[in-house]
Amino acid sequence: MERRHFASRQRLQFKLVLYNIPRGNLAAYYPETNQLVPLNSFGDGSGTPTSKSVPVKPELSIAQPTQRIA
Repeated sequence: MERRHFASRQRLQFKLVLYNIPRGNLAAYYPETNQLVPLNSFGDGSGTPTSKSVPVKPELSIAQPTQRIA
């Protein structure tokens, strides 16, 4: 498998919840996590973004107060 280098992207303010899935895997909803998909990574032949295989590194951050609108 060829390893490619992609620019680092961030998405803040996710809540992580433990589920019974294989170790080293992460499940997420789209379009909320589209910001994690590398901009220059497309499927061979299809030309669609490679959103099913995105390496991520969850990091703990300081919680920010939630902002309510209206």
